[in-house]
Amino acid sequence: MGKIYCNPDDPAIFVPKPYGIGWTVNMAKPMGRLTVAAIAGGSFMLLVWVWLLSK
Repeated sequence: MGKIYCNPDDPAIFVPKPYGIGWTVNMAKPMGRLTVAAIAGGSFMLLVWVWLLSK
């Protein structure tokens, strides 16, 4: 029932959601945390780039 999937015994980084459509990231794996950090960092850099271009 949790919002974050964390299973160190599961070798997969992306796992299907238990309900609904889509996939989720296994946060127990270092590559899973790196994936989430890369997505968040890329989004942040895009926002900063757009903000700088609008000046």
